[in-house]
Amino acid sequence: MKTKLSALTIAFFMVSTIFVSFAQTVDTVNIVETSDTTKITTKESLTCEEITKNIDDKILKYKIDEPSHTVTYQMLYLKVDAAKKRAKLLGYDTKKLELNLIELDLLIKDFEDNFNTFITKYELIKRYACDVKNDALYAQSFINTKRALGDVKNTSYDIYELYQNEIRQNILGLEMLEDGK
Repeated sequence: MKTKLSALTIAFFMVSTIFVSFAQTVDTVNIVETSDTTKITTKESLTCEEITKNIDDKILKYKIDEPSHTVTYQMLYLKVDAAKKRAKLLGYDTKKLELNLIELDLLIKDFEDNFNTFITKYELIKRYACDVKNDALYAQSFINTKRALGDVKNTSYDIYELYQNEIRQNILGLEMLEDGK
């Protein structure tokens, strides 16, 4: 059982780091140094179609990657639930694991909600990316999208921390009930 938990932990850690590998960058501003060491920001000469295509490509990458995260978290939930049921049949006190499962289920739902919010905000960037008059709205939309991605990453990390710090400890610390009650 410990080898299965170790393998699950390693797989969980590897999958949770995938978001880092798809770090979002939409560079539309260059910093140009002049001879007197002052810096001027200039717009890159990307066409509207190129910017929109880049955004669409990145959204597609995130959408392709998301199901693997959700499936991993749901498998984690099912494995912990199965361990809880086995322990309960053997006469162990599983109250802490039941609470952990409720919290894990809520975190999985938060992850899905945060991911959907992130994708929605990322798609909003396209509205302002090609509009020269709304650079401030583009910048704000970009900042909001980065924050939404941060929420997704934080939720993923919260699931990892819950498993590492609470669920594993509660599984290892199961105690027999007296008289099987």
